[in-house]
Amino acid sequence: MVWLALMWLGMVAGFGTDKRRFLHENPPAALVADVHAVVFTIWLLLITAQVLLVVGDRVAMHRRLGWLAAGWVCVMAVLGPWAATAAKGPVASGPASPQFLSDQLGDLFVFLALVAWGIALEGILPRIGGS
Repeated sequence: MVWLALMWLGMVAGFGTDKRRFLHENPPAALVADVHAVVFTIWLLLITAQVLLVVGDRVAMHRRLGWLAAGWVCVMAVLGPWAATAAKGPVASGPASPQFLSDQLGDLFVFLALVAWGIALEGILPRIGGS
């Protein structure tokens, strides 16, 4: 639960405080950035629900919702890099720079590997005596 609170705190502190600035950018950010914000906020809500379901001993519901979350990952895997590259032309530094994008792609591959591992464990644990 602590990591979940820290995740929400980090998101609100990192992006929530910048929202006003994003609303007044000239030229405005690409529409994909707004779609990205909605999709990733829903992801955070899904993860929160998943943790609360396990803490509340509702593992069967957690597993059913997990398949929706696994499908949601497919949307995020496309939308994240798309939003990151929707910048206003090549830049030397900042979120659209090659250095930052390479870090994002590394994060994406690790994220997808962990999701795949979670899906694999879903199939394995019931057979080896897990709950």
